[in-house]
Amino acid sequence: MRSGMTLQNRDIELLIFLGKYKIISLDNARYIYETKTYQEKRIVLLAKHDYVRRLKHRYITLGSKGKEYLLESGFEVRNHCRNENNMERLNIISDIASCLIQDNLTFTPSWNMKKEDEPTTYSRRYIGNLDYNEENK
Repeated sequence: MRSGMTLQNRDIELLIFLGKYKIISLDNARYIYETKTYQEKRIVLLAKHDYVRRLKHRYITLGSKGKEYLLESGFEVRNHCRNENNMERLNIISDIASCLIQDNLTFTPSWNMKKEDEPTTYSRRYIGNLDYNEENK
């Protein structure tokens, strides 16, 4: 990669998650890296190379190189909302989605459920949809 840093598979998973959910807490990044502390070392390195940016309250979001990498690779990149009124809601959505990474559940955030061309009267009334994925036996 041009930055002199080689992205690992889990780094890419983190970037994809950030492209979809906008933020993740440093604590919840452990679900992606499947470790208790290693993710913090990787995140420091990713931040140094501008793949991620740190936000207050131990959250991170995509950095400019992270966005560039995802767009070049054909992945979704949602714009990060900086409005303080929406941050708590984003934190909750991200917390739910990150905790379900290894479970047999699928979480669909509210912004993927509403139609772009139709206004909704249910704005901010729900955060998403949680589905249980039954295994075929």
